[in-house]
Amino acid sequence: MAFNTCELTNGDINNALAKQNPVLRNEMISYLALEEPFLNLVDGGTVENNIGEEIKTLVTSRTVLNKSLTEPQFTDLSAACLLGADAAEYGQTEFTTKLQIDNGVGPTICTNQARNVVQESFRIQTENLKNAIKTYIAADNRGSVVRLSGLKAVAYSGGNPWNTTNGGYNQISATFPNSGLPTSAISFKYVKGLTNRMRDEFSPELFGSGSDAHFVLSAGMGILDVLREETGFSADLHSVVEGGFGNARSALERYAFIDYNVRGLKFAIDQQPLRFDTVDGNGYPVFIEPLIATSVDYGREARVNPDWVNAAYEVAILWSKGAFKRLVPKSYLGEPGSQMKFPAQMYFGDIQWHNVIDSTCNLWGDMGFHKWRIARAFQARRPHGVIPILFKRCNEDYGLGTCPAYSSDLVV
Repeated sequence: MAFNTCELTNGDINNALAKQNPVLRNEMISYLALEEPFLNLVDGGTVENNIGEEIKTLVTSRTVLNKSLTEPQFTDLSAACLLGADAAEYGQTEFTTKLQIDNGVGPTICTNQARNVVQESFRIQTENLKNAIKTYIAADNRGSVVRLSGLKAVAYSGGNPWNTTNGGYNQISATFPNSGLPTSAISFKYVKGLTNRMRDEFSPELFGSGSDAHFVLSAGMGILDVLREETGFSADLHSVVEGGFGNARSALERYAFIDYNVRGLKFAIDQQPLRFDTVDGNGYPVFIEPLIATSVDYGREARVNPDWVNAAYEVAILWSKGAFKRLVPKSYLGEPGSQMKFPAQMYFGDIQWHNVIDSTCNLWGDMGFHKWRIARAFQARRPHGVIPILFKRCNEDYGLGTCPAYSSDLVV
């Protein structure tokens, strides 16, 4: 961003400033990015320097023993001297990804006005930009995993975990089955059936260990509440509450299925789940932006998109561990022994304050802006270990109805 003119407008200087003498008090209503599950469900890693932007990964699959796994055949020990050995085999699947980059800058800020006209303006803008970038990285993780996953599912009325899915072992970027338009919401029984199929066919790596080994389902709060109700824990909780509050508190915490798993499944809340109304010619959803820019008194702010709120379909994601890694490049400071040094590179979504003194427009260094850069590559490790599930958003019953009819003699 360059300062193209010395006569800066309100929008150029600060989207939250007004031209008036009294001090404005900027209310602390920053929109914080809530804990996004995708920042924890996608593994991290770094890419070494000097290897180019294309990254090839060889994933070694399950070993072929060339022996029966139904009725293994053994030979008497006395014939061991003449017993041969079947050679085991293994295969490797090659996945290719590329390092890609995205940049961004914040609005131009006049530091004098930010200091003297609006209290806390600079600090609040910085915090909001940090949280916006965090949300952006989470959205990148979500969208990339859905696109690259090797198994995809669409919820159909009367379907099952086999006839509603498409893809397979070590596949990548599988297509959604049939038209891609769901006709049913998902159920706990269906999701549990998908986890059973994953265990039976694809040998997934699970989160946790022992009795706590589990899959994770990330989805919006609405469908997660429906799935909790389906488990039938409500009656059990009522009994526990009658028995004692101490037990009830523990049971209520477990009922959320976030910190405790039920039947090998934990829940993770997706604050902005992917939603859509239509699909393209390949059956892939045309996703609706959850936020839209809206003009306010000074500048624009992000508000929830009504089309997203009222969308007909949504995406939930069933995760096993280690399906993908998000790789970022190491900082490059220059070649060892070279006199030419480079400044530390920004690749992790960090923000820096940029203030270049200009002899004409920015003589005293009064004006500047934030800048940020993200570079990453998505490395497929077990792409079949994540299943995006398209489902229909059904109307929920909130218990509201018409008032009962009363006899006329009770009317006051």
